[in-house]
Amino acid sequence: MKPDLENLYATNSIYRSLLDRKLVSTDCIEIIHHRTRDMEIPVLVDRQTRVIFLGEIPGQRFYTEAGDGSDLDGDEHLSHTIEGGVVRSKKLEDEERRLDQFLSLLENRSLCDFGTGHGLFLDQCVGVASKVSGVELRLECISDIDRRLGDAVQVKPTFSDFVESFDVVTMFHVLEHLEDQLVHLRDAWERLKSGGVIIVEIPHARDFLIEQMELEAFYDFGFWSEHLILHTQGSIDHYLQAAGFVDIEITPFQRFGYANHLYWLRHGKPGGHEIYKDIPTEEFDRAYKNFLCQRNWSDTLIAIAKKP
Repeated sequence: MKPDLENLYATNSIYRSLLDRKLVSTDCIEIIHHRTRDMEIPVLVDRQTRVIFLGEIPGQRFYTEAGDGSDLDGDEHLSHTIEGGVVRSKKLEDEERRLDQFLSLLENRSLCDFGTGHGLFLDQCVGVASKVSGVELRLECISDIDRRLGDAVQVKPTFSDFVESFDVVTMFHVLEHLEDQLVHLRDAWERLKSGGVIIVEIPHARDFLIEQMELEAFYDFGFWSEHLILHTQGSIDHYLQAAGFVDIEITPFQRFGYANHLYWLRHGKPGGHEIYKDIPTEEFDRAYKNFLCQRNWSDTLIAIAKKP
């Protein structure tokens, strides 16, 4: 089914940007799924570039100043709303993994974590980075961080609220929520010191369950009104270059392993990484994740780039 592309160009800034930058083509765009998990918004894909984006930008967004941060339900579980129901799944230990993964870039350097949410990554970086800061719009999240970490960190609503520049800017699963990709990447570029590094982690449009399995149940869950765009390696590389970054390295990374995928394929539900956790051995799971990355079927992309 072909979407109304003329109306889309007039109302959808993500589509206009992708089209103007030749990252999608009008001849190749089709509807991949009829709705997101929480709204009646069609999800579109370019058959050639494989970039996925929403057919409509929602008028009311979750991540606003007044947002209460309720996407995170305590420290142990994430809550997902699917067509009126709530699905709870155990959260991954991403903050600890990220500290270990990027330690060499963070040690003794000034850090700003953009879209830091409840600041769980900031917790990890106190005592490791020379200075720890964050950008977060939601006032409830800022208050939570202040109660927990106090003067150890500095969190403000926008980059422009900071006077100083940073050695490292991180964006962990944030960019896909933002309407103007280039503006925010350029803001990060401006806030970095010369020679500074940006680390971007985003969901991958070519996820194995999306592109290879074409799993309807995963579409029902994985496509969300807050995820305005799912990037490919080519599209995120394009935007980083356009923002002025150099020495760009984009690496497929697999967060969820065999147990999670097995549960999706058997039951059509999330949470398998906890429910089936005893099925794969560590060696098998590591090999499975590596295989997906080698085939460019990972669920995540990690981009690291520098400001000249």
